Amino acid sequence: MELKIERLANNGKGVGKAPDGKTVFVSGAVPGDLLRVAVTAERSRFYEAEIRGIIEPSADRIWADCPEQERCGGCCFRHMTYEAELDAKTGFVRDAFRRIGGFDELPMEPIQPSPLTVAYRNKAEFSIGMDAEGKLFAGFYSEKTHRVVPVPNCRIVPQEFLNIIGTVGTYLSVPGVGHLDTSPLSQFHHLVLRRSGLTGEIMLIIVSVSEGFSGDKEAAEKIRELFPTVTSVLLNINPDPKGPVLGPRNRVLSGADFIRDQICDVPVEVGPLSFFQVNTPAAEALYGTAAEFAQVRPEDVVLDLYCGMGTIGLSMAANCRQLIGGEIIPEAVESAKRNAAAMGLTNTRFLCGDAAEIAETLIRENIHPTLIILDPPRKGCSPETLNAVLTLDPDRIVMVSCDPATAARDCRTLSDAGYQPFRLRPADFFPRTRHVETCVLLTKLHEGEVS
Repeated sequence: MELKIERLANNGKGVGKAPDGKTVFVSGAVPGDLLRVAVTAERSRFYEAEIRGIIEPSADRIWADCPEQERCGGCCFRHMTYEAELDAKTGFVRDAFRRIGGFDELPMEPIQPSPLTVAYRNKAEFSIGMDAEGKLFAGFYSEKTHRVVPVPNCRIVPQEFLNIIGTVGTYLSVPGVGHLDTSPLSQFHHLVLRRSGLTGEIMLIIVSVSEGFSGDKEAAEKIRELFPTVTSVLLNINPDPKGPVLGPRNRVLSGADFIRDQICDVPVEVGPLSFFQVNTPAAEALYGTAAEFAQVRPEDVVLDLYCGMGTIGLSMAANCRQLIGGEIIPEAVESAKRNAAAMGLTNTRFLCGDAAEIAETLIRENIHPTLIILDPPRKGCSPETLNAVLTLDPDRIVMVSCDPATAARDCRTLSDAGYQPFRLRPADFFPRTRHVETCVLLTKLHEGEVS
């Protein structure tokens, strides 16, 4: 059929209407395209289709600058202008807050673009595959499959990462390597790289099912010799390749067990398991938005929940009376304490536990936060966290979210309890992908005020 693309869905696919009125989803489409498409799947309420020809391209369509885009599938917007991508992401956030949150009148502030759109990732997780000659290579899973495709021209990671993964496979391809009597593909399943924007230091993490492999330390030294910016090579032991990429245990093969970095003047030591934003310049801009929304005052007691290494709260700590960070991962809490000490701050405190436990501790101590910062994972805040926030009864809440759907859902819960979303600004952390961040300011409604 011929199909006019009207908009983008939040999965990155183009949306049009078939002659019978059903919605049609098309990968690789751009709003404004007139396409010839073939239906590949029919559902009760919609079709899925593939492009068979472009009859009239959208004014926003451009040539994709990555030859692996179709095979890899990680970047779904490389074939459109960045301005059109930002418009689409603004639409994703607006739609979520209207459809899920019910906030029809909430004004949308202009989206905050990423300062970098190429080579912006400071961390990448590469899967291990094997070529026809039995040699290992690192790449990404093709979309919705477990088939690893090489990505020698990937545009979202530093060129250094591509150079390193192209070499490391050589050292992992020896038959019978390590403690296994099987192929090396059953021994290794991921390579993870992290890079400091401050120092240029790179950490290489080899993920293995076993405790080591023959010549592991020699291989690590050779890699560091070939790539002087690699200051840390670790072996991560993860016997379950179908679970999370990284297991809980690491062995240092060569160099340090962390790299030094900085965000918003907050010094951090990033270890193999540390959570650190993958696009540092974009994160600094978003943290600036959070500070703008928060309007921290000298008398404020700030509670930073899901604080990780404490970076958002620490970037505001100099302006408040006290900063309290809450995080359930002990290693992150210890890192936050070290970061605060390195900054010379004496008004900070970091607690390990879930939000409900931390709320109970503060209530027992008669501590009443005036500002709460929420930076939950993609699944959003748990009901227990939202209940804890409401129990603590702050004046205002700043939420930083990586999923507009869960942000809208959680803001609806807070709104029903008396906190009105007042400002909403999207931010782009992941150019050329469908993901978009959101920052929301919620303020408490007082008696007599109308939502």
